[in-house]
Amino acid sequence: MGFAQFVEAAQKRGWIALSPEAVPKRIRHLAHVVTEDKDAHDPKFGDVLDYMLRTALDKALDGNPRALSCHGFRHYVNDHFASLRQDDGISLAIPDIDRLDVLGDKPKDVNLATYRRAEKPLGPLYRAILTLPRLF
Repeated sequence: MGFAQFVEAAQKRGWIALSPEAVPKRIRHLAHVVTEDKDAHDPKFGDVLDYMLRTALDKALDGNPRALSCHGFRHYVNDHFASLRQDDGISLAIPDIDRLDVLGDKPKDVNLATYRRAEKPLGPLYRAILTLPRLF
């Protein structure tokens, strides 16, 4: 749980970037400061991240013949969490609020939006992720 503790500490400090080294060097000094006029975000970063992930999938999966993608993986995770049931076969094993928090989705109904946790505790999210079967 070392990483989870690091994330929790970063949240308590109010950091906006979990890994400042992932922020381009020219704006890295903004990585832990929220300002009105500057954002520690580089529009090219998403493209670079996507390229790295696609390249990693190609190498890890011998050319990725099934054309797996991070977007598809997100759908896989959502389906797994939404379908997983407790022993009674009816109750959700992963509460909707945890599923939405892991996926970064917004609540879809008034009840979840009203009673949403302000902070996202890492324990339930970590346990949810542990339920995912290994694909490769």
